[in-house]
Amino acid sequence: MTLKVLFRSKEHVIDFSSDIVKAKDILKYFDLSPEYAFVVVDGKVVSEDENLKPDSKIKVVSAISGG
Repeated sequence: MTLKVLFRSKEHVIDFSSDIVKAKDILKYFDLSPEYAFVVVDGKVVSEDENLKPDSKIKVVSAISGG
């Protein structure tokens, strides 16, 4: 499955060998922890186990903290 994912203001086209891709697979691709990042699909935050569709608008948001 091929997905377009927006991450850090850049669109990434990612090819997965599986036909089933979950939100956690996207985080793993970018080497992000689910504790510090989340996936937004069509404007809604989804769980790590959410199955993704190729026609969805997918965005990865990483939490930024500072002092």
